[in-house]
Amino acid sequence: NFQLEKDIFLNDLLKLFDEFLIFGGYPEVIKAKTEEEKIMVLKGIYSTYIERDIISFLRIDETIKFKKLVTLLSSLIGKLIKYENLTASCDSYYKEIIKWTNILEQTYVIRTIRPFHRNLVTELRKNPKIYFVDYGLRNYSIKNFSPLSIRVDRGELAENFVFNQLLYISDDINFWRTTSKAEVDFILAGKIPIEVKFESMKREKISRSLHSFIKTYSPKFAIIVTKDFLGEKKVKDTIVKFIPIVYF
Repeated sequence: NFQLEKDIFLNDLLKLFDEFLIFGGYPEVIKAKTEEEKIMVLKGIYSTYIERDIISFLRIDETIKFKKLVTLLSSLIGKLIKYENLTASCDSYYKEIIKWTNILEQTYVIRTIRPFHRNLVTELRKNPKIYFVDYGLRNYSIKNFSPLSIRVDRGELAENFVFNQLLYISDDINFWRTTSKAEVDFILAGKIPIEVKFESMKREKISRSLHSFIKTYSPKFAIIVTKDFLGEKKVKDTIVKFIPIVYF
């Protein structure tokens, strides 16, 4: 039980974190010295893995539609998958989109998580959310290697990072969303709610959605992953920990 007066490592770690969320963690990408080299390596990985290995080995005939699905899913990280919309956008049919999404998950390109629910009336139970295993491969798919500071999807990338980190603890991960649109990013092992707020904070701030989950389920702990704020607050009997994302 301690308090941190000054963090001398945080800014340096955030710079490395920025690069990691833009170019991902493939060893050859990390070893590349310039951004241009990293993009060229990612191009090779994408061409080999997505276009040759998955499409050729699994005999996917509709190549253009399949690659379009990968691009569409890349723009949906942290969001609900609506298969009907994907079907229309890819000019495909429902069973084919389901099949291709399963292939991408089984070949470690994406991961999906299901909703957490106990109340069958007020809580969502169907549509999953999607995340990518590697950020560089995802960013190559949408051709966006801008730094986090100017990206509109930096919150989603941060959320994707937290999800991948949670997988080191457990694969029992869900999200919580109600019909009234209260939402908590992750529920770990059915017990710990986790929200990702990739923004600078000056004080402990808890969203209405997290308050709602705490009120409904009374968890022992809750976590808010921040950009640079460390702290703790008690809400009823729940201890809420605020943890900078680079230490998560």
